[in-house]
Amino acid sequence: LPTQVHFRLPPGFKVSPARYPLPDVKHEKLIEPAILYVYKKPTVIFAEVTPPDNLEVGSTVEIRAEVKYQFCDTNTCQVVSDNKLELSLPVEASANPTEQKKLFDRAARSASPPADRS
Repeated sequence: LPTQVHFRLPPGFKVSPARYPLPDVKHEKLIEPAILYVYKKPTVIFAEVTPPDNLEVGSTVEIRAEVKYQFCDTNTCQVVSDNKLELSLPVEASANPTEQKKLFDRAARSASPPADRS
């Protein structure tokens, strides 16, 4: 089951297609010979959110996402389909990078290239 991210954005916001880091390859022999693509470490899925031009400085916007993914141990796999994430962001007159900027920059560099939509 591939990881799926569905964004719920305020009116006028746009989001790029999600970009995923390259997975690790795992050769599974317990059930049947198979090649699985997995993430062994914490993973950041990258997408660029673009706000509309008419946001009111001093207001707050809510960015929401629903994430569906599968996780496995040596005995079984489970699907998580009710993972809802929410982020409240203040609207400021200019960009004010936070301590997470390094994390986001690293995720952008390591993510797969954007899909060619032409």
